[in-house]
Amino acid sequence: HGGSRVKMLRCSLDLPKHYSQKHGHRHLSSKVKEASSLIVSGDWEKTLTKLKVALAQKLTDSLPEKERKNLIESIGPDYVERKSIGEAVAAAQAKEEDFRDEWVRKMEEAAVKRVETEHNLRLAAEHKLVRLQSEAARQRRERAEELKYREQQSEKISNGGTPVLQQNVIEHPVLGRELLDLGYKRVYLSSAAKLASIPVWEKQRAYRHARAKLIAHDKLKKKSIGLPGVITLFETRTGDLSILDGQHRVGMLTILQQTTSKKTSGLVFDLNEILVEVFPETENSDEFYAADLFSEINKAEPVKLIDMPGEADTDTLRIINPAADMMENMFPEMFKPNIRCMPPHVNVDNFRMLIFNGGILKRHNIKDPDALVKWILKANDRQEQKYNDALKHWKSGSTDVYYSDDNLVKKYSDRVMKKAIKNGFYLGLDSTWVY
Repeated sequence: HGGSRVKMLRCSLDLPKHYSQKHGHRHLSSKVKEASSLIVSGDWEKTLTKLKVALAQKLTDSLPEKERKNLIESIGPDYVERKSIGEAVAAAQAKEEDFRDEWVRKMEEAAVKRVETEHNLRLAAEHKLVRLQSEAARQRRERAEELKYREQQSEKISNGGTPVLQQNVIEHPVLGRELLDLGYKRVYLSSAAKLASIPVWEKQRAYRHARAKLIAHDKLKKKSIGLPGVITLFETRTGDLSILDGQHRVGMLTILQQTTSKKTSGLVFDLNEILVEVFPETENSDEFYAADLFSEINKAEPVKLIDMPGEADTDTLRIINPAADMMENMFPEMFKPNIRCMPPHVNVDNFRMLIFNGGILKRHNIKDPDALVKWILKANDRQEQKYNDALKHWKSGSTDVYYSDDNLVKKYSDRVMKKAIKNGFYLGLDSTWVY
């Protein structure tokens, strides 16, 4: 396998000179011997192919895969490259990786499209609301003129005149038909779809979709109860509407509207006839009018102190609310929509209230939601250690009474403890971790 022979083979393959210089000639001897036997048998075409394959495989290891493949395919259509198991596994894994990357890319594109669609729908709804509010302002002017006209007619009656009263039906551009105007509030018959387009009052407690789903589920189980109560809205002087009370009932109505007619069949109320009361802001209303209405409505409701206007400042809510949501996302099995849920579960609103009452932010100088979550997770670790020690004590059979830092540790059933251990969540077993 001298230099002249390699030169001849290189020329037959049209390979650059640096291939043979880089790899040497020591790998070709066996192939040349094999080719010699073919020469003796007179099979020149097979001989040349064998030598080309040998050179291509040994001299193109450093080439990019695509160039190497093109070079080997140029040898002849009948050639099939043989790969080792390792090469086959690597090739298959590369294809799988390409497939995963493509799948992730498609999922990301789909997510972006969904966000864009929701954004466009929100913009369309906002534009529609602006148009409707403009129409509402026009109708308020007409209503004011009508009220003035009625006052004039009433004055005529008192003076012995004979008035001709107008009997026009007033239609609100957003809510629909007006049933009654009491001065301090108006009553409408509206639809679930129209109510779903109205935002929640800015200081209202956070909307919990799980709670709305629970109400909808209960409503489908007891269809004959009807729809107690009324949805309460606040209207600013400029005509902006917001839900002051009943946001979760509106969420429930929206869910029912999206449910198949087969499931909603049997409901004794019409989703297009929902009773709504509107408290309009007047010239005599002060800046606390909406807050006073909210407080008045919820005095008999189980509203948490943290959600009452003037109790928790904006900075406190911006820390506690996101932190509670993050904990719920981390331990979804342990958070329940029912405010009376049993250990080891917690309700997110009770959880928020516990953090607020405990003064954790001030005592530990916590300034952001992430810092609060870190503190809560450390508290959960301390709870875990406490209950692990208590379990060892109870299993020893000495006594059911166990104290930790002078606090009595309540003994729970095996079912409760197994769920807490399975999910790694111990904050619902007692509230001592807050203090």
